[in-house]
Amino acid sequence: RDAVALYADRGDRLGVLRSHTAQAFVKLAEHGDAAAIAILRDALADVADLPSAPEIAEAQSELARALMLQGSPEALLWSDRVLEHPAALNQRVLVNTLITRGSILLYLGRLTESEAVLRGSVVLADRLGDPMAMLRARNNMAELIEGQSVPGVLDLAREVYEIAERFGERTWIQQAIG
Repeated sequence: RDAVALYADRGDRLGVLRSHTAQAFVKLAEHGDAAAIAILRDALADVADLPSAPEIAEAQSELARALMLQGSPEALLWSDRVLEHPAALNQRVLVNTLITRGSILLYLGRLTESEAVLRGSVVLADRLGDPMAMLRARNNMAELIEGQSVPGVLDLAREVYEIAERFGERTWIQQAIG
């Protein structure tokens, strides 16, 4: 049996949410943002009556990321929801939510705010030592920087390449070269 059914049989609603969040994460890795959005919307609706919890914050953060990948302004609303409950956040969820927030601000044309959030996210991701956050923050900031400075975006690409190489992230190595 799958994890969702096991948690559901035990009445562990947050366990069910954790499982759905993991499923959505996999869908996002496969470029299945629409599927991830559907999974997360349903899963979050099932726990809407519960108080803030780390599992809820993580699911909301993943929903914001999926919506951001589609360029939906709704991503900003979900990012802000996550950030409204700092006690429910671990550092990884906080940093990734900020990266998502900074990225959607870029899509919305709020360039100065986007740059501030994304540059801060780079610093926080580096401090945290989370390779995926380190790569995401730089990659998402590159779109903003390329309009300002070719040397600046080349420096970012070199950073992405170095981090990806250090952690063996082949996909990101190719992204940096591209």
